[in-house]
Amino acid sequence: MRTTNLKRILAAAFAAVLLARTARAAELAPSVRLRQMNEEPFSLESVKGNVVVLDFWAPWCVPCRASFPAFDALQTKYGKQGVRVLGLTLDTNDDAIIAFLNSVPVTFTILRDVSGQAGEAFNVVAMPTTFVLDKEGRVAARFEGGGTAVHAKVEAA
Repeated sequence: MRTTNLKRILAAAFAAVLLARTARAAELAPSVRLRQMNEEPFSLESVKGNVVVLDFWAPWCVPCRASFPAFDALQTKYGKQGVRVLGLTLDTNDDAIIAFLNSVPVTFTILRDVSGQAGEAFNVVAMPTTFVLDKEGRVAARFEGGGTAVHAKVEAA
């Protein structure tokens, strides 16, 4: 009987978490100040009208190395249909960022936020964390971690 009650409590808690994530998913993406690698300002507002894959990454992140080629392929495959991939690092080490990008070159836009405010605004606690933003700029999905299973979910979103 205790096992049944525990299962019910766990199921209710799981459902509450799913509902909370679904409710949060309809929110507009936070407005954050970003920079391109050339230090030019970049705004997520500038890509409204596109489906945006926003990937938070770090040069020290091993799963990010696998994610970059997958996201580059996603950009190539769906770019003409209005999909934009953006890679966003919060790292401050220019040498590490450049070394990473030289070892894993991509064609999608790389962004920076050395203040870390974007990570806080999006509540990023792990690298990589990937968001899918709909054409109106709302958070449609959030994925933590890398690997082929996550990449498939991002593409399906």
